[in-house]
Amino acid sequence: MHERMACLHLEWVLYAIAALSLGATGCAVAAQSDAAPAAAPAAGPWFNLPLPGPVTEQVIDFAHADLPMIAVADSRGAAELDGSKVHRYVEDIVKFSYASRDAGERTWGRLAGTRWAEMTVDYVADQLRQAGLKDIVKSDVPFRGTERAASDWQVSLLGAPEFGVGSSDVVLQSAFPMSQRPEGPALPANEPELPPTTTLAVTAPVVYVGAGTPADIANRDIRGKIAVLRVEPDPGIFFSSAARVPQQLIDAGAASVIVIYNAPGNMQVHYGSCKNVPCFTLGGEDGEFLMMAIARAAAANLIDKLRLSLTQTIANSPMNHGFLLVAKLAGRRSDENLILSAHTDAWFAGANDNASGVAGLIALAKHYARGPRPLHDMYFVLSPGHHSPTAATQRFVDLYPLVPPANILAINLEHIGQQQTYRSYMNPKGIGPTTSRYGNATFPYVAVNWDSPGREIMGAPMTPALKQLLADAARRSQFTAPSHISVGSVAELGPLVAAGATGIQDVEVSIWYHTSGDTAATVAPESLQRALLFYKELIDQADKLGRARLRQGAGP
Repeated sequence: MHERMACLHLEWVLYAIAALSLGATGCAVAAQSDAAPAAAPAAGPWFNLPLPGPVTEQVIDFAHADLPMIAVADSRGAAELDGSKVHRYVEDIVKFSYASRDAGERTWGRLAGTRWAEMTVDYVADQLRQAGLKDIVKSDVPFRGTERAASDWQVSLLGAPEFGVGSSDVVLQSAFPMSQRPEGPALPANEPELPPTTTLAVTAPVVYVGAGTPADIANRDIRGKIAVLRVEPDPGIFFSSAARVPQQLIDAGAASVIVIYNAPGNMQVHYGSCKNVPCFTLGGEDGEFLMMAIARAAAANLIDKLRLSLTQTIANSPMNHGFLLVAKLAGRRSDENLILSAHTDAWFAGANDNASGVAGLIALAKHYARGPRPLHDMYFVLSPGHHSPTAATQRFVDLYPLVPPANILAINLEHIGQQQTYRSYMNPKGIGPTTSRYGNATFPYVAVNWDSPGREIMGAPMTPALKQLLADAARRSQFTAPSHISVGSVAELGPLVAAGATGIQDVEVSIWYHTSGDTAATVAPESLQRALLFYKELIDQADKLGRARLRQGAGP
């Protein structure tokens, strides 16, 4: 067994060394003489590599975990916050995303400005009416810039007889386009007028650049080539440099960029941006196939023949719009208020990002509507769009200008219920890695019986009273997060805090962030319940403290 593992390891090392020479001045490929013959073609197609499969969702089996989730505090005093009940809202919401996919939309999910996002808004409104809320207003929100969404694309590794008899083009099915500008609700700066559609295309040789750092590309000629880099889920693509490196590589002369997300399965991933160039992400299986094809082509002195063809069509919609939903629950006093917000839009199924936050908003609204009523008015706000140029909650501030200056606490519910996974050092046969279908050593991922640790609390203004409130609520609800609290307000919190509110959010980021793997199975009822009991504790105590005491030391 040890000899077999050593052989596999040696084979991979040899391929890796060959891959590192791609485009490198003075490395293995450049050092060969002009007379050096190319290796004979492989007997089978594509160097005898197995072809990658279709797109997958997440591939971890949460239904048969050996240990149960860590117990959560009892919700008997807050029946509407029961995790199993809240999880059903998550399941309902992700169905709107799947309807988008079933309708044939390639960029699928609950994107702002689509009917699937509006269906989500209407679903929430109906749930709040069932809870007895009557003051519910749905408002149209014009986008503050042109929405640019990919409507069609293809990424193909081009075949050649030298790669083996029958090596036809391979379409990498998990390929997903990066944005043409950094995504988000902020207003784009100096955006030019665009035609209804834009088509981008690149066909070029490939060059593997590792993680794409300056050291990785120091001895590589990337000019005019498609740079292929790989990022690890550590614990998600949010924590990688993948958002910034592609444009840096384009600026350095690369024709395009492919980012491999080295995660289990073959998920689609939306992350990063490239301006005026078709850049893409790839799932783990497509990515491993591409890397092995690069390694074997280099070993056979055929790397210059290995080419990718990329095409992308972008629909430019300057007149798009989303919907803001505001529901008010009257307290015993209206001089001050509490705000709960969440964004309805999502890439792919978007179970944690952000069906979990929307489900949490529904649950908390029902809890307080059915009693006991809060001392102060409560506003439940659905942002018109987190990933599109909607300005997030700015429309709420414009329509309700007196609310933020009288706010005690605003909580943005964002990615609140993910169950954690772990890269195990055990495999079904013992200690150590298992072997992928491409012969590479790989460590399996397993479910963990605890909430995602990739979460951090941030807020502003972060006063001593608010820090104490957060600490007390965490202790009472057995809530865990990194032990530091960051100061800041972004996205949905930004307009609220700028207008006078005190805002906080606790955002989780996991291996499935912005991927087709963000399914309802990855959201645990226990995680939802734990988070919502934490937020209930915050709301109850802030409601008692009032604005002046909570903001003491924050200035006017």
